Amino acid sequence: MESRIPNTLPARLPASRLSKNNEQGARRLSYGDNPSSKSEYADLLRQRDAMQKLANDMEVLLSSVRSDKTTGSIENDGEQEESASKVQVTVNDVQDEKQREEFDHRDEDEDKYEEEEEEEADDLDTHDMSSNMESMRELALLPDEVLVNLPVDLKENIMEIRAHYDRLTAKQNELQSLQGELERLQQLRSEYASGNIDKATLERLGFGEDNGGDDVIVDDNEEVNDEEEVEDEEEDEDEDEEERGNREEDERDEESNNQPQKRDGDGDEDEDAEAVEETVEANAELIIQNHTEPAYCVAVSVDGKYGVSGAQDDTVVIFSLEDGSLEHKITAHNDSIIALQFSGNGEYLATGSLDGAVKVWSTKDWEQVLDLDAGDDLSCIDFHPSAPFLVAGCASGAAIMWHVPTGNASYFQAHFENITAIKWLPNGRSFATTGEDGLLVTWSPKTQQALSKTDAKSEHKFHECPIGAMACHPDNNVIATGGADGKMMFTNISSKGCGSVVITFGDHTDNVETIAFSNTTPTLLASGSLDGKIHVYNATTRHLQSTLTHDAGVVKIMFHPTKPILYSCSLDSTVRVWDARSGECLHVCTGHVSHVLDLALVDGGNKILTAGEDSDVMLFKVPSLE
Repeated sequence: MESRIPNTLPARLPASRLSKNNEQGARRLSYGDNPSSKSEYADLLRQRDAMQKLANDMEVLLSSVRSDKTTGSIENDGEQEESASKVQVTVNDVQDEKQREEFDHRDEDEDKYEEEEEEEADDLDTHDMSSNMESMRELALLPDEVLVNLPVDLKENIMEIRAHYDRLTAKQNELQSLQGELERLQQLRSEYASGNIDKATLERLGFGEDNGGDDVIVDDNEEVNDEEEVEDEEEDEDEDEEERGNREEDERDEESNNQPQKRDGDGDEDEDAEAVEETVEANAELIIQNHTEPAYCVAVSVDGKYGVSGAQDDTVVIFSLEDGSLEHKITAHNDSIIALQFSGNGEYLATGSLDGAVKVWSTKDWEQVLDLDAGDDLSCIDFHPSAPFLVAGCASGAAIMWHVPTGNASYFQAHFENITAIKWLPNGRSFATTGEDGLLVTWSPKTQQALSKTDAKSEHKFHECPIGAMACHPDNNVIATGGADGKMMFTNISSKGCGSVVITFGDHTDNVETIAFSNTTPTLLASGSLDGKIHVYNATTRHLQSTLTHDAGVVKIMFHPTKPILYSCSLDSTVRVWDARSGECLHVCTGHVSHVLDLALVDGGNKILTAGEDSDVMLFKVPSLE
C-alpha cells in the first residue's frame, strides 16, 4: 500500500512524513523546494494598491473627524484643529495620487492589465513615491496627545497607518539595497567586458558560475563578434580550470589525512569535493545518528541532562547531552512520532504519534506510566506549566485533557476540523486551541466550557482561512495567530464571548508557520513564514522592529529565556541566531543536509538541539551572547 499523509499532519512538517496506519482523508502537504520569491516590482504594485486602499481608509477617517466635530465629541481647540488639518492635507495628497492612477488606467485593455502594470511599475516616479511616503509619515507621526482625544476606531486606524508606514519604509530600504547590488553587478560586467578584470577575479569576488557569475560574464542577448578574442579567452579559462583542478586535488589529499568523519551525502564518487565542503562547514558539537528515518521533534529534560528525539521510524530516543551516548530507546509506538514534551516538574515525558497514541513515561526509570488514546489522528500536545495536566488536539476537532498520572480525561469540543495548535496560557488558568476551520477558542479546564470563540463570522477582521500558528502574550490577555493567508492577528481575549482583533499584520506572502513572544521589556513578537522571512515587532507599539531572512521557509522560532535573542530553523538546512532588535545574524549553525524541522534550547540558550529530515539530531554550541 502506498504511504499517504493524513489530514492531521501539522503544517510545519514536510511531505516525507508518512502515516502507516491511516488510509482515509489522506492529503499531500509539502514545503517543496525553496519558495519562489516575488519580484520587487510586484512588491511595488502591492504597495501602490495598499496606498489606494489607504486613501479610502483616510476618507473614512476624515468623515469620522468631521462627524465628531459636529456632535461635539472632539473639542474644537487649536491643537485638534491642527490635527484635523494634517489629516485633511494627507487625505488630499493620497486622493490626488489615487485619482491620477485611476485616470491613467481607466481605459486599459483588461487582457493586457498584468503586462502593462509591470511596465508602469518599472517607470514609477520617485518624486510621487516620496510625496506619498511623506504624506503617510505625517499621519504616522501625529503626536500621542492628539490621538488620545480621537474616537477609538479613528485611533486604531491611525495606528494601522503607522504600522503600514513602517512596513513601506522597510521595503523601500530593501529595494535600495537591491538596487545597489544591481549597480555593482553591472559595473563588474562592464569591467569584465572591457578586459579590466578576468574570470578568476570574478570568482574571488564571489561571482563564480555556481552563484550567479554567469549573469555577470555573459548576457543572453549579447553576441561576441571577435573570434580571436573568444579563442584567447577559452585558452585562459582552460588554463585556469586546470590550475583549479590541481589545487582542489592537492587540498583533498591534504585534508583526507586529518579530517573528521565525513557526512554521508549522495555517495557519488564524482561529488567528493562537494562532500568535503559540507564537512568543513558543519559546526555541530554533536551529531547523533540514532534514527533511520526523518527526525521530526526534539525536547530537553528539565535538568538539562538529556535530549529526546522522535522520528518517522516510530521510535523515541533518549540520549546524554554531554557526549550523545544512548540512555534509552522507546519502541512502543506504531506510527511516526510527532510530539515530545516534559512536564513542568520534570517527572514525566509525554510522547505522541500520528495514529493518536499518547504515552507518558517516568523520567526516573523511563517506565511507562500511562497509555492513552486521542481517538483520532494526533496533531499537538501541551503540558500545563506547573500542574499535572496534559492537553492534546486531534483531527476530529476534539481537545482532551488528562490528569497525570491517574489518566482521568476531560473532553472539549468546538472545532469541526483539525486542531492545529493547543497552548496553555502562561498563568495556567485556561488553554487555547486553533484549527483549520479558522477558529480560535479559549477554554476553562474546570468547567470544560469555551470562554471565548473567535472566527470570521463573529469578528469580521479575523482569519478566513486555516490557522497554523499561535502564541500567547505574557499578560494572558492577548493571543497572536498566523494563517495560511500570510496574515498575523493580534486578538484580545480578556472579554468573554468573542475576542476582538486589535491589529492585523500582513507583511508575509506565504503561510505563517510559527509565532513567539519574548520575555523581555519591551515584549517582542516574531512571526516566521514559508516565504523565508521573520518579522519582529514591538508588541507594545506594534511597530516593525526588524526583518530577518532565511534562504527558504522558516519552520520554527524561539526567543531566549531572558534576552532579545531569537533562534530559528529553516528548510534551507540551517539554524540561525539573531539579535531581534537590530536584525543582525549572530551565528549560523550548519551541518544538516536537508530540512531542519525542530529545535530546542539547551543550557539557557547557549546550545541548540535540532531535528532534521536527514534523520540526524545535532547539538550546536552558540558563541557568547554577552
